[in-house]
Amino acid sequence: MVVMALIAAVLAMSMVADSANAADAPVWTGDSIERPVSNVTGDVDRGRAIVASRQTGLCLLCHSLETTGSPNHGNLAPPLAGAGSRLTAGQLRARLVDSRRLDPASIMPAYFVVTPVVGGLAGAEQPPAELSTAATATAAATTSRSNDTAVRHVRVAAIWQGRSLLDAQQIEDVVAYLLTLREPL
Repeated sequence: MVVMALIAAVLAMSMVADSANAADAPVWTGDSIERPVSNVTGDVDRGRAIVASRQTGLCLLCHSLETTGSPNHGNLAPPLAGAGSRLTAGQLRARLVDSRRLDPASIMPAYFVVTPVVGGLAGAEQPPAELSTAATATAAATTSRSNDTAVRHVRVAAIWQGRSLLDAQQIEDVVAYLLTLREPL
């Protein structure tokens, strides 16, 4: 058991990520990533702009948030109003980095991809870091919401699979903004 864990750790450390170094991999503790993924504190105004942007964050395609002034909010995901009251900075960061580590059936893409991700939800089998296009096509054709992490949806265009949608600083900016959303509308 210990040998297998050491081998896995050595293999994980040998992987190279597109968006960050393996040394910068977020450390998961339960359902959160407590340590910021950027060395610069998040900026609330930049985070607000990312959330409201139809080109950068695309958050409002699925989430609703009336305070942004943007029309046509989504209703596929929980409203963002009150997010700062419901979740800690670490929990918000984890959901942005890869919500599927918490819920394999989540439709939210991983916004910050770093290989490897260390740790995971205690006691839960973690989905594979990368899925092949063939496995993704098979899963999409056979299942809509699967509890089986071996066969699950990846609702991200093939060109974006395994790539970051936001950089580390943008993640921290969005976390800073979401933490200001204290009261549900």
